Amino acid sequence: LSTGVTDIYQPAGRPGLATSNLPVQIVSRGQQNVTVFESNLSYVSSAPQGDVALDRLSARLMKHTSSTYSATRVSDVFSSISLLIDGQELAVDSLLAGDSVVLLLPTPAIIERGMTEAISVTGIIRDDAPEGNYRLVVADSTCIGMHDQYLLTSIYPSLVDASYPLQGIELSVAGGGLEQSFVNYPNPFNPARDE
Repeated sequence: LSTGVTDIYQPAGRPGLATSNLPVQIVSRGQQNVTVFESNLSYVSSAPQGDVALDRLSARLMKHTSSTYSATRVSDVFSSISLLIDGQELAVDSLLAGDSVVLLLPTPAIIERGMTEAISVTGIIRDDAPEGNYRLVVADSTCIGMHDQYLLTSIYPSLVDASYPLQGIELSVAGGGLEQSFVNYPNPFNPARDE
């Protein structure tokens, strides 16, 4: 008498999430591939642990007013927002309902023990985006959807030198692109614009 093959899984641990603090970036209307959030997800452990599956990231868009930040409609500023892992686009939100961005991965990204993944969120600025300063904000640990790949239990990343809410890169949307700013764009030293 013999049993069938049995798989034994180790429970997954908690990856560490470290965000980048970058200065305010000036962007123009219509600009593409604008980075609005950057972080590294590091899953390093000396103990044997199972794999983690990342399946969702959600955030809110905030506009900087005189002394504080207030929620603003994402679709007024962006035409689409994408989630990239190690430079590969894995999810896109082009619906952009209200002040929320929801990036759902069609297939979860598997993060194995010993891996460090670069996570970034990029967007396309609308041609008619209103001027102002904007920032993507990840409110709490539930906004980063991860689970144990095999045991299917929810996992929340531990923060490295940070605390919630996580602040994205502040973007300052300028009124026009370089073509509108300089009569002789792209060469300000050449008076003939058409050349």
